[in-house]
Amino acid sequence: MCTTTSPAATRPTAAAVQALAGTIPQWCLDEPASDGWYLLRTEACKNSTATVTVRQRVANRWVTVGEVEFNDLHHLETNATNTEMLYTHRAIPFRVVGAAVVNLGGRFSCSSRCTVTGQQYPPQPLYSGQVVGGEATITNTAPAVGRRNSKTGTVHLTATAPAARPARSSETSPRVRCDNAIPGYRVAGCVFPNFVPAMQYALNGPFPELARHIRDAQQSGLPGAYPNGRVLNRTTPANATQNRNRSCPTGQNPFPRPPGKSCDEYPFASTRQGAFTANPNTPPRRLRRTFPWCQLPASVPTNRTGSRGYSICMIDEDDNEDGGAALNTTFYQTQRILPPASARGTGDAFRVWIT
Repeated sequence: MCTTTSPAATRPTAAAVQALAGTIPQWCLDEPASDGWYLLRTEACKNSTATVTVRQRVANRWVTVGEVEFNDLHHLETNATNTEMLYTHRAIPFRVVGAAVVNLGGRFSCSSRCTVTGQQYPPQPLYSGQVVGGEATITNTAPAVGRRNSKTGTVHLTATAPAARPARSSETSPRVRCDNAIPGYRVAGCVFPNFVPAMQYALNGPFPELARHIRDAQQSGLPGAYPNGRVLNRTTPANATQNRNRSCPTGQNPFPRPPGKSCDEYPFASTRQGAFTANPNTPPRRLRRTFPWCQLPASVPTNRTGSRGYSICMIDEDDNEDGGAALNTTFYQTQRILPPASARGTGDAFRVWIT
């Protein structure tokens, strides 16, 4: 007996989808069948087709006596505020040929600094249209403060049939990163670091002037625009201070702040693309830009475009403060956006979506 995988899957029936409720999310079922994994920040899914071929020994030769083709669904869910993961596998047979009854069972494992608990995957018969499968909780060792590590989860499948050799296969998830390395936030959690999330601001939302400035800055060519703009990367708190001091100085000869306004910069000071870290050796006068509504002196150009440089704008001080907190607290924490692990490293990537 042997097992093969194909990217050309038949979609699960309506009855099978209903049976999957609460185990495999709808977005995973809606994705086109693929031989690869689809990622979100805390979820990964693979939707493909597998085939089990049953061969038995007849008159001193192996003869194919049956075949089962099934939807092969893998889902691994992490958590941004703890280090537990849930790996779920489901098989939905949609073509059964021959009289042989094939049973599918499995076990789960993880790569390092983790244990598998509560796993359930007993052998189950693969009948057309029925949903079978198993799941396991993977408990990861929480990293110490400031530390991070990587791991994967794996499901090992075994298909058996009477008088046939067992067929074995396995599937390993994309890399998961567990960390306790968000500055000022001592809570460990796990994410898929290869997924690039987006911070969302709305022009008619709670921070309209902040959203307007980011939109204008992105439309002028600065990086970070969702969905296809060049990404932003989080930088260290020390670099963020340097960026802020260059873009919105408060010392000698600062830009005047109109009543109720404060100075906003884009790309964000907390990113590597900020005012200082992106171009440390270029004079600010060659990098600054603004827009006519931003109340900056005439010395700051309003017609500069391109991906190099930064924008500054005087915006409502509550928009600036509260919108900045939404980025630096809510978004960076819930998406576990990390600064670089070393001076030469690159922090986590993200984009900014203005709606």
